[in-house]
Amino acid sequence: MNSSSKPEVSIIMTVYNAAAYVAASVAAALGQSHRNYELIVFDDGSTDGTPEILQAIRSPRLRYIRGARVGRAHALNKAIEAASGEYLAINDADDLSLPERLTGVWAAFQDNAGMGLMAADIVLTERFLERIPEEFCAGAGAAAAQVKNISRAALYRSNPFVHSTVMYRKSLWRQLGGYDTSLTMCIDYDFFLRASAVTSIGWLPVKAVLYYRNPDSFFRRKSLQEYLTTLEQVRRRARENLRLPFWVRLYDIFPLWSAIASEIRKR
Repeated sequence: MNSSSKPEVSIIMTVYNAAAYVAASVAAALGQSHRNYELIVFDDGSTDGTPEILQAIRSPRLRYIRGARVGRAHALNKAIEAASGEYLAINDADDLSLPERLTGVWAAFQDNAGMGLMAADIVLTERFLERIPEEFCAGAGAAAAQVKNISRAALYRSNPFVHSTVMYRKSLWRQLGGYDTSLTMCIDYDFFLRASAVTSIGWLPVKAVLYYRNPDSFFRRKSLQEYLTTLEQVRRRARENLRLPFWVRLYDIFPLWSAIASEIRKR
């Protein structure tokens, strides 16, 4: 990227005590085939070796911001505020973006100009890998893939997206007022549901991210009851604000097993 040019895409990464993962995740983010992008890393008050690792990385694409502990939603909003790109690509600190991720999703956006948010497929791993296996480094064939439109009703039933695969326009983030800082969980799902009220949402059937099912993740440290309580709060707001078909309400008669299952499969 030319230092004088404005990046098309800003990769957004927030980190908290991620010393075991962050070097590999940053290396993968800096290894994108897309030519015009930046990487914003917001350190959410890490107390391990994360700051030293990030400060030692030298790249004109990397902007490292060290902050106090503010929590995930606040950290995402602060990182995005600092971003210069027209598009934002979320990248969790323990996930590795495949080399063609930005290129593939960017191309899909250009072919679907009315779409405001798009997610993609993952390669699931049960152990953290320092490097992306060679078989996933080749071009993903995104140009030939058809974007599937995700309806509000389908999104309400369950969240099919992994946050680290998502790209959206920064203007959408502004329009929605950012991530909801009152939530401690489900902030991505809440953002997607609110986005569906104002723009089209798509899914690209292309492998974009090496997704680590981390046994020490934030989600797995929380109780199921806390998760269900937050999920119902998010879905209640969606019921109030989205024009949902009447038949969708039938899902609320039964326990939220479909939504639970979709989250657990990703974690």
